[in-house]
Amino acid sequence: MVATLGVQTVGVWGPGPAEAPPNLLRAAALPAPDVAPPKPEPEPAPEPLPEPVTTPVVDDSVIGHIEIPALGLDAPLNSGIEMKFINRGPSHWPGTAMPGQAGNVVIAGHRVTKTKPFRYIDTLEVGDEVVFTVDGGRWVYRVASHEVVDDKAMWITEQTAEPTATLFACHPPGSAKFRWVTRLALDSSASQPPSGAISAPT
Repeated sequence: MVATLGVQTVGVWGPGPAEAPPNLLRAAALPAPDVAPPKPEPEPAPEPLPEPVTTPVVDDSVIGHIEIPALGLDAPLNSGIEMKFINRGPSHWPGTAMPGQAGNVVIAGHRVTKTKPFRYIDTLEVGDEVVFTVDGGRWVYRVASHEVVDDKAMWITEQTAEPTATLFACHPPGSAKFRWVTRLALDSSASQPPSGAISAPT
């Protein structure tokens, strides 16, 4: 009699899937743990912006002062014939004579808008004072005459041999159709030139 031994065969590559270790089976059955994603690194705070640099507004259009006692006017005298200058107050026409010089000092002003310095220019009387203070000198002019001209009468700015001045404004008040013109003559005896200056001829 030939006896055979009962031998249990085992796969040469190890146990099959059904024979996985119990601890691996338990791990597969457990839910995956909640793992929070890593927090991003905070961004660095932005550098503060530099403070804005403000440049002070310098009004370089003011060249002196004008006084008309009969009108109660005491105001800065601007330079410039553009409306932006006349809107600020009485304004000297560049290229015409400066107060105290031989020639015609031409000054424009409003009657009913802005500061309306020449509102009652038509009430000035012959002999009334108009005083300019410019560059350390005080120049007194006196009203010599009045006239009404149209809005194209540029000849009122023509220069003269003697020291004179011209004030002009729209006329009648509220209309730009005409110009009221007041002519002035320098009163050198009442004027005070700056120290060391020579008085203007009369």
